Amino acid sequence: MINNKDHPMDENTIPNQFISGDAKVSANPQYLQWIESVKGRYRQSQIKAHLQVNAAVLEFNWYLGHDISEIMRTRIWGSGVINQVSLDLKEAFPEAKGFSKDNLYRMGQFYRFYSEQKEIVAQVVRQLQPTENEENVIVAQVVPQIKDTLVVSADSTPTEPFPYFLGMIPWGHHIEILQSCKDVKEAVFYIERTIQNNWSRAMLSHAIAAHFYDDASKPLNNFALTLPKPQGDLAAEMMKSELNLGFLRLKEGYTEADLEDALVHNLTRFLLEMGRDFLLRGQQIEFTVGGESGKIDLLLYNLELMCYYAIELKVKPFQSEWIGQLSLYVTAVDKLIKRPQDNPTIGILICQKANREKVEWTLEGLNKPIGVSTYTDNLMRMVEAHLDALQVVTEDPDGDNDNNP
Repeated sequence: MINNKDHPMDENTIPNQFISGDAKVSANPQYLQWIESVKGRYRQSQIKAHLQVNAAVLEFNWYLGHDISEIMRTRIWGSGVINQVSLDLKEAFPEAKGFSKDNLYRMGQFYRFYSEQKEIVAQVVRQLQPTENEENVIVAQVVPQIKDTLVVSADSTPTEPFPYFLGMIPWGHHIEILQSCKDVKEAVFYIERTIQNNWSRAMLSHAIAAHFYDDASKPLNNFALTLPKPQGDLAAEMMKSELNLGFLRLKEGYTEADLEDALVHNLTRFLLEMGRDFLLRGQQIEFTVGGESGKIDLLLYNLELMCYYAIELKVKPFQSEWIGQLSLYVTAVDKLIKRPQDNPTIGILICQKANREKVEWTLEGLNKPIGVSTYTDNLMRMVEAHLDALQVVTEDPDGDNDNNP
């Protein structure tokens, strides 16, 4: 018989219900606050570790993709060099399965796809850039490590820096996007949706096949029926179906007032996200009609269109009754603020989510120019929700197939 005194049980193998705690400590408010902060820091460290490892894999693929592209363009070492690169890397790293010839070609495609549309990529990077004095932002900790990496290329051609937002989804998802997306705007759309919705590669493939991007890229508005040309065409072209407000870094459980204050505090970035030539004319603009008062959340003016925009903010999914309220606000601006030389006022409802069919039915027959935009509010909260689905893929997701694509 084993003497437990001589062989004490490891406490890590004992279920929690069999370990007695300290009731006095567990009821202490200061202790509870401290232990919650410890849990939070641990979760943050997990997110940071996952992002760092995945970003490192994608960063490696990016810079090797640059070299592969240049080798193929210049044919510096002949036509069989990619096959030789594959053989040499497999010999050096036999445990790795990401160095098939197919995967090397994909890395080159990955680099070319994003580097050749660098203006759009730069815009996304600016939108995701952490704001000053921001606390506990994982990306702010990961990015400097990526930016400071020394890269030795196979030639002297300048290498575009790795866009760190690409490191937020696995390599297999990128392959799916590269095979199906026409441009970077569409690719970024699916990257953001993958993070938001914890999409697996199969779910991403289904979304692409179902043309989610084509549907979402059609703004919800009735401008063609309610505005004169060319104002209606210009307003429709300028309007975005979804606003990227990730730069606000809103905390969980924020209110409409919190959203409004954050937009005003980050006014320049908000106006740029809305489109070109926007100015803020006021916040919580109050008016009275029929003995009752109303307040317009934000009132903008567009210099190009020469018209006011009444903005209504909602932090919940779309509700049809909000359109009636916004229509009243548009009428109020037209009657009380609009000058004779101004074009008709436009109303924009910005809400968290919107069912396309429900919005279209609500706008049908409405004689006021109204549009509905949804918004992405907090990138890092999306990443936290996406953590379980973020599986780092260091190998060729389709197997070690050496057939030239």
